[in-house]
Amino acid sequence: MGKRVVRGALTTGATVLCAVALSGCSLWGWGNNASGQIGDGTSAIGLNPSPAPAIFGNWAQLSAGEFHSCGIRFDSTLWCWGENSLGQLGSGLANDQALPVAVGPATWSSVDAGGVHTCGIRTDQSLWCWGLNVLGQLGDGTTIARSTPSPSGVGAWKAVTASNAGVVAAGSHTCAIKTAGTLWCWGDNSSGQLGDGTTTQRLSPVAVGSATWLSVSAGAAHTCGIRSDRTLWCWGVNERGQLGDGTITARTAPVQIGTATWTSVSAGYEHTCGVRTDSSLWCWGSSSSGQVGDGAVVSRSSPVKIGSATWRVVSAGGLHTCGIRTEGTLWCWGSNSVAQVGIGAQSLIPSTAPVQVGALTRWHTVSSGFSHSNALLRPEA
Repeated sequence: MGKRVVRGALTTGATVLCAVALSGCSLWGWGNNASGQIGDGTSAIGLNPSPAPAIFGNWAQLSAGEFHSCGIRFDSTLWCWGENSLGQLGSGLANDQALPVAVGPATWSSVDAGGVHTCGIRTDQSLWCWGLNVLGQLGDGTTIARSTPSPSGVGAWKAVTASNAGVVAAGSHTCAIKTAGTLWCWGDNSSGQLGDGTTTQRLSPVAVGSATWLSVSAGAAHTCGIRSDRTLWCWGVNERGQLGDGTITARTAPVQIGTATWTSVSAGYEHTCGVRTDSSLWCWGSSSSGQVGDGAVVSRSSPVKIGSATWRVVSAGGLHTCGIRTEGTLWCWGSNSVAQVGIGAQSLIPSTAPVQVGALTRWHTVSSGFSHSNALLRPEA
């Protein structure tokens, strides 16, 4: 979600490159599938991770949005699937798609699926967005929705993140990092989630200070990012403690979260998780369904360490979270009402601590949407 970005092998997988020999990874999905968002060609709930048809193979990158997902294949083509009620798939088609559909003939280096909009960066480093635009989240200077990619901003870009707020007026924003490392945000700013020190809506990208950044992740109405010195900063709404600064006070400009150094951060709907440079996993914010993962259903306003394992990837979704440990195993926790934990059954009882999903040890990356997840699996050696 967040998406939850230069997410690298760091977080939710929006730009995690699965380069294995001369091919890529296979695509898997589970959880809510009412709009076809897990990509297996059906609309049936995915109780366990299930693969997309083999014809849709060789994936390099992945991003799960609210009820849709997008990915980039090894040949740099962009594909999206799931809900398409407001053009968020970018294909120009009118209907939901249960299998991946190509988004134009261009080649792409990264993509991030938000609530009902999507943004991506082409291989020429230009930025493009599509879908809902009522709050200016496409960044093209208008509030006109787009069903195919529309250019956004100027200059060369290396990372983008689209908020997973959906049609809710309380949050739909986008942030991106230019190749020079400067951070820019646009769209809804009612809670200060753009980080420019105001609550003014922006239809075009506005600079967030003058610091340089490695990565950024947009939640529903909050944003977190890692600066070049690997310090963590968050801003925006904070009523559930999702900023992690020990308060529930909203911030209209970035505030540093502790003094630790981080390799990744993933902002979910109302919670946040990150991996520190020592590979330890930390989460904070709303835990109404156990999505923080510390065994409780109590919100946390400061980062709490999740167990003693070491982690490569974490992705904070709506009411659930998934991550991959350093040995390549997949784990999820939080709400399991539509099987988003991926352990074979739906349950109204949440998993308040990480639960292993299957026994495979070849998971490359995972991306959590609002109530589904997608993941990339490395081929066998």
